[in-house]
Amino acid sequence: WVIEETHKRGIEFHAWMNPYRITASGKKGVTAAKVASKIPSYNIGSNPDNLLVSSETYGTILNPGIPEVRTFIVDTCMEVIEKYDVDAIHFDDYFYISSVDDEREYQKYNPNNLKKDDWRREQVNLFIKGLSDEMRAYNKKTGRRVQLGIAPSGIWRSGDGKVTYDANGNAITNGSGTTSSTLQDYGDYLYADTLKWVNNEWIDYILPQSYWAIEHGSAGYPDLIKWWAQVVKYKKVNLYAALGLYMRNEKGGSSWTNNDLEGYNQIMYGSKYDTVHGYSVYDFKSLRASASGSDRGFKKVNELWSKPAILPEIKTMDKIVIDTPKNLTVGKVINGYRLQFDEVENAKFYVIYRSSKELTYSPNEVIDIIGNQSYEKIVNYVDLIDTKDNYYYGIKAQSYSLTLTDGVSIETTNSIKVDEAPIEKVDTIITSSNLIVNSKLDVKWRKIYHSVGDEINYELYYSTDANTWK
Repeated sequence: WVIEETHKRGIEFHAWMNPYRITASGKKGVTAAKVASKIPSYNIGSNPDNLLVSSETYGTILNPGIPEVRTFIVDTCMEVIEKYDVDAIHFDDYFYISSVDDEREYQKYNPNNLKKDDWRREQVNLFIKGLSDEMRAYNKKTGRRVQLGIAPSGIWRSGDGKVTYDANGNAITNGSGTTSSTLQDYGDYLYADTLKWVNNEWIDYILPQSYWAIEHGSAGYPDLIKWWAQVVKYKKVNLYAALGLYMRNEKGGSSWTNNDLEGYNQIMYGSKYDTVHGYSVYDFKSLRASASGSDRGFKKVNELWSKPAILPEIKTMDKIVIDTPKNLTVGKVINGYRLQFDEVENAKFYVIYRSSKELTYSPNEVIDIIGNQSYEKIVNYVDLIDTKDNYYYGIKAQSYSLTLTDGVSIETTNSIKVDEAPIEKVDTIITSSNLIVNSKLDVKWRKIYHSVGDEINYELYYSTDANTWK
């Protein structure tokens, strides 16, 4: 249901997972056998030999050093992809965990006699490469374009921040211009060589958790974004920057807590780099508070994010080129202008533009992005706007590789009033008799059926005095 609802609205659904983690924290005396006993027999974690147990802080994970474990996780991801119309598999920053004993696997699965740190990194590399190969083979076979994305810790390694390139455009660097020694992808305890994954283009996008404030002493946001922007410069991997809005509620006096323009400033800084294709915000609770009127840390961001954003093209995969929308018409309805055009085969989304002048198809002219829903292969869209004014409308289709078509446009000057499909009235409303304070009230009515047009939507109004309705 969530996938269907997001796709209707021109939004992708990325399935966020922690590939290895079984428990986020542990308890004293916990053993692999105790954890395994609670896991169903069909899951590979039901065998305690496949688990790594850490301290109370870090919990338990599936053992990345066992080939069968890696195969199981790849198969699990592929099961999700095959059963559901997800747009991406997306991993959090949990790979290895701290303070584990994997000496047995190190001795058993180390044909190249790698040092322990290098061996652990290689186990994660084998998993990421294996899943990437499986997903791309599936995409090629089915025509889908399911992406593999990673949201690692914001720091690959702390270094001098310098980045050079070899003949293939691979980034050569000892790390970002940061001094933090904790939460680094490369070493203890994550062992995730995210730079290698970018250089080899095993992943389709990377979303480093660059949550720290601009004024952070050891891992400042500008140092991180500058480094990542340089790393992906000659690669097809899309880069998104992560904003740590949740930090506005933390103590410590960083610019997240003492500067309401922190989010705005971070977005403006990221806009310096054409390799930064967008942003994520953590966490939703903080974002919702901001949308409700709290400006702490996010003042003026709504001025930057006033339009729907067109998803960037997936550069790691073959382009899917589709036709430009055809037979665009515009007519007046009771509450706005109705656009109609022919459904485009293999279109994923449609981008809708509007301007009072001739269109340039700039991002500022985007008014909506919708999914490919049609009735008898005709797409309908109503723009709720005063029809006394004249506008130019444009449509571009976006394929499953998120490749945009050329635009088709129309002017409303000579648009005529068009008929709307008549529908019944709601004739009976039933409410539950439970009127206890703070209890749930059920409201029900008979569904309205129709023979043409889009799905019927309902608006529910309520009043406490029968005069003022909300």
